[in-house]
Amino acid sequence: MTVYRLLLSIHIAAGFTALLAALVAVVTTKGARAHVYAGRVFVVGMALVFGTALPMTVIKPNLFLLLVAIFSFYLALTGWLRARNRRGIPAPSEWVAASAMMLAAVAMVGRGVVMLRAGNSMGTVLLVFAAIGGALALQDLASLRGHRYTGTIRIVAHLARMLAGTIAAVTAFTVVNVRVEPAFIVWLAPTVVLTPVIVYWSARTRRTAGAAPVS
Repeated sequence: MTVYRLLLSIHIAAGFTALLAALVAVVTTKGARAHVYAGRVFVVGMALVFGTALPMTVIKPNLFLLLVAIFSFYLALTGWLRARNRRGIPAPSEWVAASAMMLAAVAMVGRGVVMLRAGNSMGTVLLVFAAIGGALALQDLASLRGHRYTGTIRIVAHLARMLAGTIAAVTAFTVVNVRVEPAFIVWLAPTVVLTPVIVYWSARTRRTAGAAPVS
């Protein structure tokens, strides 16, 4: 087995594990042991997906997949950090994650435009992901400067990022198993279909919490 095939096997297994863990986290009670453990497994799985994507894109250069891997891991990582950072004091890892996503968003825009000008409709995927990732990274940087990731804001951010990371895992699974032309439809369909779920649960969490602080 070549190094690339070994990395690919780990990559696929980690992605599948992350997807299963995400489903468990979604259906279990927030704060329950099963929910917490599932969330940890999800983040570890996404970290392995990202960690294997880096050398894979070096062995077989693929800027598109590298940028998507950065975007996906950013969502999972920041979702986990929001759950861990109860005090709301910005950690160096949060600054690094937001800054890396901003750089990746700029690269996504540049690569996406180049692809579209060359007649490759997959550039649309990078532009959409750049808009989402860039907006979240800007939100992060503004919030970190203001020390505002506390209470309900922190909980909603955790929920939204973890669900967005779940969409990334669903997207990877869909892309591997579904063939539709043009291909960008498969890449963007999970985002279009599942984003309203994030909006709904975020609004519900805010209504439930009301004005009371959430530790």
